[in-house]
Amino acid sequence: MENEKLDIQIGDRITYRYLEIKDKIYIAIINMLSELIDYERMVKENQIEILKLERPKYEVIEEKKELLTKEERDFLKSYMKLIGFEKDIEYIIKRGNRFLYLILSDNSDFEIEVSSGENFNKLENDKEYTVKELGLEEN
Repeated sequence: MENEKLDIQIGDRITYRYLEIKDKIYIAIINMLSELIDYERMVKENQIEILKLERPKYEVIEEKKELLTKEERDFLKSYMKLIGFEKDIEYIIKRGNRFLYLILSDNSDFEIEVSSGENFNKLENDKEYTVKELGLEEN
């Protein structure tokens, strides 16, 4: 690999050798800006030769997805406070495009009619969501 202007970035893994010591190969992962600057300088000053430059491809293993918008969360918190049973809610279920059910720990429920079919569109129908899953817990 020629030592022209390389696109080395933080997170890259480089395989290189010192030009004065040809029989030893080194591998480094660029973890911070100061390391990036040092390796770029060594390449520019012909101290090292980059043999391989690798860039990781990240795969999403887990991602926290917000199920409610801020407006939806605020609406539900206000409603829960209004009915006075916010500590007793076991789970919340969406039914169709216009209704939510707040199921209490004693199996009674409160039905909320949502005015727009667009509200709560990230919730699956007939799936039970805990208050914690929906980010409705009071801190």
